[in-house]
Amino acid sequence: IFLFAFGLRIWFLKDLALTFGYDQARDALVSQQILKGDWKILGPPASTPGLYHGVFYYYLLAPAYLFGHGSPLAAAYWIALLNAATVFIVYALGYFMTKKKAVGFVAAILFAVSFEATQYATWLSNPTTSVWSVPLFYLGLWLWTSEKKYYGCILAAIGLGLSIQSEIFLVYHTIPLVIWLWVARKSITKKQLLVFGFSFLLAIGTMLWAEFKFGFKSLAGIKALAVGAEANLAY
Repeated sequence: IFLFAFGLRIWFLKDLALTFGYDQARDALVSQQILKGDWKILGPPASTPGLYHGVFYYYLLAPAYLFGHGSPLAAAYWIALLNAATVFIVYALGYFMTKKKAVGFVAAILFAVSFEATQYATWLSNPTTSVWSVPLFYLGLWLWTSEKKYYGCILAAIGLGLSIQSEIFLVYHTIPLVIWLWVARKSITKKQLLVFGFSFLLAIGTMLWAEFKFGFKSLAGIKALAVGAEANLAY
């Protein structure tokens, strides 16, 4: 299923079917600056002035531009590979929620052939990483609260943190997190919550670092969202 998914996602790359505009050129430039030792902590700007996504995407692209000698096609193949690998997360989520392998396989196949997923696979933009980080968050949350797996809280924290890194507005996933933890509160220990909190802070560490370094610029963006001053609020 994984190989089929990957092949489907890169089917048209051989014909140079790849969107490469301003955002992609900017990301390629920043990633190659990182390769030259110019470390970054500020990610791509969001649609709301003052808000920035995480820098994780730049570092994720860097190896592809290194081994591809700056070729955007190498980056597209790399992102498509990660997108296709999401079938393993989707399979695990389907299996653990139902205890049926067939459900996991069906879920993985549906993701493999999903039109939306295949379109995201070669879109060189920071939200693409959320295609696998969001399912990772929910897989970790299920393992933590329903399967009583200790490492589930770490997976959930990393998945949520990387999702917010990829698209800052995905912070809304904290709402189902709070609801889920409240429902399962009797089986959750303080130690698990501390491990989750620590892992989450590590996952969004560069975003917090950027806030401290640049004087909490995001506060103005959050205020604009709160009072409805920004016209373009959604992607």
